[in-house]
Amino acid sequence: MANNGNLIPVKKGEVRNPYGRPRKYVSELRAQGYKVSEVNDAIQVLMSMTIEELKDVYMNPQATVLEKTIAGAIRKSIEKGSYIQLKLY
Repeated sequence: MANNGNLIPVKKGEVRNPYGRPRKYVSELRAQGYKVSEVNDAIQVLMSMTIEELKDVYMNPQATVLEKTIAGAIRKSIEKGSYIQLKLY
């Protein structure tokens, strides 16, 4: 339980969580019919790629939705300078 004496109110215009709640890409992909093991395997492979290789995957018209989604998420995270936040649930 939070101690109300330690809470600091948010000032007008102040952003406490600039990146917002991370998207749950794995859940989105599972809803499209992919198995968690397939998603995890793709994440491992794509996380080992260079930025140029990720770009090639993302731009490839033959790439699967799974590959494009994960490659796009990784690339976006790198460009923002934040950690990739792929959630399993």
